[in-house]
Parts: sequence; C-alpha cells; structure tokens
Amino acid sequence: MELEITPEAAARFPENYQLYIITSNDGSNQFSSAAGCCMIGERFLITPITEPLPRYSEVVSSNRFTFFTSTYDQMFLTGHLILTVHPTSGTLILKNEGGYLDNNLMLEKEPQVTTVES
Repeated sequence: MELEITPEAAARFPENYQLYIITSNDGSNQFSSAAGCCMIGERFLITPITEPLPRYSEVVSSNRFTFFTSTYDQMFLTGHLILTVHPTSGTLILKNEGGYLDNNLMLEKEPQVTTVES
C-alpha cells in the first residue's frame, strides 16, 4: 500500500503537522464521526497526530507527510492509493486502481487525541 497525495490535496493539510493517521470513518474507532455498519470500508478520515499511537502502528508509504494506519484499516486501504481534489465538487477523494474508496474524505485540522491510547 502506498499513498500518493496530489499537490491540490496537499494544500488542504494543516501547516503545523507532519504525522497523520488514515483510518475508517465508520464508527469503528475513536476518531470516527460516523456510525453504522453500512459504512464499513466506504468512508475514511485523516487526522493529524503529535506522536505515533500504538493502535496505529502500520506505516503507509507516502510521497508527502508520514502516515500511519491500523491493521484493521489495512483490509480496506489497498493498492496504490491516490488522494486528490474532485474537479467539480472540490471534495477530497480517495481512490485506488479499483475506483473511488471515498468521494468525500474528512480531513481534520487539529489532532483529535491528546493522550496516547494503548
């Protein structure tokens, strides 16, 4: 798995962070704003972190920034991932060779966790 971030998408990232988590936005974790099993593997979010978190120890190779994910999320984040901006809606989209994974990816501007979880 590798994550390519286009310059247009990179411009939307907060300036003060280099570490990020990419994870499901389906109610399965502490970062998720969504709930419901019908969203499993279909919605994702990126949030900045100030230090690595034990549950998110899998490194995602990326052309920009440093990304981590969980073992659970790896089953959904496969192949050559591309994060870009949709040309008409302006939303962040995450896709791979199979097509869109999320056409409205959530990008948090501030860390959502202040303590390290185990």
